[in-house]
Amino acid sequence: MNSIRLTRADILRVLESIVQAGLKEWTTPPDPLPPDLPLDRLPSPPDRRQLAALAAAALTFFAADSPATVDELVADPVPDHWATRLYQHWQTDDSTIVFSTSGSTGIPKQVRMLYRYLVEDAIILGDLFPDLRRVVAMVPPHHIYGFIFTVLIPNHAGLACTDQRGKPPRQIFRELCSGDLLVSTPLFWKMFAEINDRFPAAVSGVSSTAPCPRETIQRLYTMNIQTLYEVYGSSESSCIGFRNDPTAALRLSPAWTRRPDETFVRTLADGSFSPPFVFQDQLQWRDEHHFDVVRRLDHAVQVGGINVFPTRVAEVLRTHPAVADCAVRLMRPEEGDRLKAFVVPRAGMPVPEGLEEVLLSYLEARLSALELPRRITFGASLPRNAIGKAADWSEPRPPSAPEASA
Repeated sequence: MNSIRLTRADILRVLESIVQAGLKEWTTPPDPLPPDLPLDRLPSPPDRRQLAALAAAALTFFAADSPATVDELVADPVPDHWATRLYQHWQTDDSTIVFSTSGSTGIPKQVRMLYRYLVEDAIILGDLFPDLRRVVAMVPPHHIYGFIFTVLIPNHAGLACTDQRGKPPRQIFRELCSGDLLVSTPLFWKMFAEINDRFPAAVSGVSSTAPCPRETIQRLYTMNIQTLYEVYGSSESSCIGFRNDPTAALRLSPAWTRRPDETFVRTLADGSFSPPFVFQDQLQWRDEHHFDVVRRLDHAVQVGGINVFPTRVAEVLRTHPAVADCAVRLMRPEEGDRLKAFVVPRAGMPVPEGLEEVLLSYLEARLSALELPRRITFGASLPRNAIGKAADWSEPRPPSAPEASA
């Protein structure tokens, strides 16, 4: 298998994305972030603790984190210099990339992925799109989907990659050119499908992070998109399968070999196999190489020492006539130790005062006590992150009790 050597420019792009995402937790950083400007000279600079967190996040991605190295980056807080340091120490063979993901539970975790697996997937997926001229990115390069499609594939194919995150879909649509590969998510593909126009000739697309509605993809094909591949996978597995017909089964990536015990392995360069991997979703196989996702299985969370499934709670909540959509997660430690829900009320239906109490009573008759959300938040749409995946939301803190007078 061919390898892909990360360039210094690749590393800098990833670092800038990590730093931008981290800064947004505390302030509104400049966009784009000047790579040669010290972070402590930004208009709203991070303090030393925040700067150390940014350095640790950047180093962790490349599995290069250590207290000494963090201190060195904090002492020289210039992203361009950070990229040089990492580039000098980067070893392609047997290196590890560390992705952060919260999955459906909202509990942050780190997923370690061998770099050679990512390279293998990039070569396989890149071959699906011959004759490309440019990659148009709407996803961050420090997420696994973005890293494969906006860092590794452009590197391997010698393509330019333009970062269009933050721009309105209509503006991106107007600026597309023949030979572009548009890398996006179902949320934005739905917005593109609402544009009353046609794609330029030979524009291709790819969608991942969540299922893309069949009607959205069919609409995009009527708008002259050349091909649109759905990529199915996870941060733990990378790419599992793909298809460019929403009515067809997913094709198992040739990187994987299916075994009789329903585990899957990758074939390594020396002919040996990787440790077995179990796909977390329920799959139905049409033949040895094609499958359908029957059900996406989300992880249980612990509430009061008992396993509780947020997906089950959300399914019950959606059966109420006032609920158009919802999300259910475990509260963050500072919020509590129970579930919380975010509800989008159904359009055109009057929302009665006290809807939270109505929904909690509805759930109480159908769920166990530990499955009941402690708090329900309402909004016009579900919270999403930069790549369109379901995101966490903050619960308002209860008002402090007034201090007793002396």
